Amino acid sequence: MRVHERREEVPSGFVQNGPAPADQVLKLRISLVQNNSAGLEDALYAASASGSGQYGQNLSKDQVNTFVAPSPDTVSAVNAWLSSHNLTSTTISPAGDWLRVQTTVEQANNLLDANYTTFTHQKTGKKTIRTHSYSIPASLHGHVNLVYPTTMFPIEARRSPVASTVARRSVMSSLTQRDIPISCNLTVTPACIQDTYGLPATLATQPGNRIGVAGFDNEYVDEADLKLFLQMYRPDLNASTTFEVKFVDGGQNPQNQSLAGAEAVLDIQWTVGLASGVPVTFYSVGETNGVGGIEDWIDLANALLSEDTPPQVFTTSYSWNEPNVTEPIARSLCNMYAQLGARGTTVIFSSGDGGVDGGSLGGGQCPDFVPTFPSTCPLRRHTSVGATVFSPPEEAAPYSSGGFSNVFARPSYQDATVSKFLTQLGDTYKGRYNASGCGFPDISAQGADMVSVYRGRVTGLGGTSYSAPIIASTVALLNDELIAAGKSTLGFLNPLIYANSDAFSDVARGDNPGCGTNGFTAVEGWDPLSGVGTPIYSALRKAAVEVRVGRDQGYAEGARRFRCFPRNPSSFVHLLASRSPSAPSLMSSKRYPRRFRDKPAMRRGRNILEICTCPKCKSCARPGEGGYLIERLEAEKHRREENLKAYLRSRRTQRPELRVDATTAPAPHASTSSSTRSLPNIAEHRDSMGDSDYGNHPMDSMPPDPSASASLANLYENPDDPDDIFMQSLLDEATRSGLELAGERLHESGDAATRAHDFDLQASVSPEDFTEPR
Repeated sequence: MRVHERREEVPSGFVQNGPAPADQVLKLRISLVQNNSAGLEDALYAASASGSGQYGQNLSKDQVNTFVAPSPDTVSAVNAWLSSHNLTSTTISPAGDWLRVQTTVEQANNLLDANYTTFTHQKTGKKTIRTHSYSIPASLHGHVNLVYPTTMFPIEARRSPVASTVARRSVMSSLTQRDIPISCNLTVTPACIQDTYGLPATLATQPGNRIGVAGFDNEYVDEADLKLFLQMYRPDLNASTTFEVKFVDGGQNPQNQSLAGAEAVLDIQWTVGLASGVPVTFYSVGETNGVGGIEDWIDLANALLSEDTPPQVFTTSYSWNEPNVTEPIARSLCNMYAQLGARGTTVIFSSGDGGVDGGSLGGGQCPDFVPTFPSTCPLRRHTSVGATVFSPPEEAAPYSSGGFSNVFARPSYQDATVSKFLTQLGDTYKGRYNASGCGFPDISAQGADMVSVYRGRVTGLGGTSYSAPIIASTVALLNDELIAAGKSTLGFLNPLIYANSDAFSDVARGDNPGCGTNGFTAVEGWDPLSGVGTPIYSALRKAAVEVRVGRDQGYAEGARRFRCFPRNPSSFVHLLASRSPSAPSLMSSKRYPRRFRDKPAMRRGRNILEICTCPKCKSCARPGEGGYLIERLEAEKHRREENLKAYLRSRRTQRPELRVDATTAPAPHASTSSSTRSLPNIAEHRDSMGDSDYGNHPMDSMPPDPSASASLANLYENPDDPDDIFMQSLLDEATRSGLELAGERLHESGDAATRAHDFDLQASVSPEDFTEPR
């Protein structure tokens, strides 16, 4: 046996009583080593970074499980170990990387070479069973991450809302950074947030969009309080609007107003009341092993991951002080949040209400600043939210927790902004924080003088517990627009935040005292009080919604959004017709530009066309950035267009029943040579193309026929011919994307009917199409 984890000291506030009863039941949770957690992280960042070719391509439940499932060797080794002690396990995660084992203290001591002991928390009087250390067989150290409960104690995680006693500076209109209604300096309502941040008040329309709200410590929401809140502060909404409740670990919802929890009440009121019409689910989490602890967080995360469609936004207004969470548990939880992010869920946590001391160390006497968890997750797989105050100007709330992790390194997307802050900070507080650690929060929102209805009465409270639901509602409203446009949800938000800091209003005033100091001071740019600032919905919409929709919605949207357009989209139809299985899938998916990008042969290029991207259509950039720009080699463009004309000309000659417009009908001699050519039809050869190299298509080998011409508007009229049905469907698809057939552009010289210089598909775009979308 080899020691796996050890605790040297009993946490402050706990008293050791003696050995735990041998027959006391314990529910152990065992985290198994995942087979490819690094691959999951890569997939998460690829789907979240706008410069990635996989941007917006969230993973499915099965795809995520493929990354995180333990190897068969791991499962076999752990089960053999448990069997040798006459124990069996139950899988509690969809990927099988978490097991639950019900045992007694005596069995657990034997299994883990532990010494489980009873401890009492002096403040609450609650008893808990923990051990100073535990061991596992040396052969299992590469298979087991952790066993819980063992060395981590159940420190209370709840961060209650704080009374709003923030000192006010006099209103100085010359310093206001944004238009904050005067009334909002006294009491902040949903209307204040809508006016200040620009959130829409119109009802969301997508039933597939959802916000999840975490509720711990057996707290629940009184529906009567919510109804009164909506009547008073959102009279435009139906006062009967309610929320779904799901239960984890024996959670409850007794609807006893006198026992409703303040945290649960405000979280629901500020999501239902601000994310107009977005469905909300409250996850009521009970207490396992008789006390609230990190195992409840583990079980909640696994419950979310087990859902086929987890909420698109999930917000939690609770936090832990980082020193109270063991590193193996912290890493395992953060990995679970990464799984949610990869599946398209934006995970949001409040940063906490304790300034730089975390809020739980007596008297604020702490030698080092105390960061909070999960805000310090390694590589930050979720978004941490701090609190601000409408003064104006908007400033950081003095209780808003922020700082740097003492355990986990700073992610690369923070390097530029955090380094700038550290340069300005200089030697101030040197040695009291970890300058190389992950910085938090990422962003912030109002968190003072917030109204709530609690146990039938209007209350004014504050804290990051309000800020997190405000950000959750903001993201949910953006997701509603994305889903309506047929796009994926935002998911992991941080790369978008740090790449678009101008979509947030900078907060450059305030500090967060603690540990006998004034704490950090807010500055221009990112700081460990307010992050990059508070949201500007219109700018976020442009960065998060308009760019993604404009890029993925097809060439017509590209013309409207970026004012660029392929010079000859007829080659686009040619491409669709000449490639399979891409052509049918493109036709059915209505998302061909994105599918093009995903085709390896397309990325390599076949001299048909080269798909590049650029934000403003000025120059090519890496695939996956900005709007679409199509460029072709001029010689190849001309040769293929002529071949296409010849092919269509021969098809029309072979099918005399096809109607041909008299004004564009070619002379009979124009098609003589083409009419004798034996050509396979499109349906016959398209399935053989795949990703083969250029030159294998019949149209590639056909010599140009300069006399050939075709009127595309009239060629495909026979409803029974597979070729005609296929090509007409492609043209219809192009038309639905905003393109219209324009027929042939004819030269003045020569016979207009036989000397077609070119034919094209033109964009039918009105002047309104070139206005910037709102």
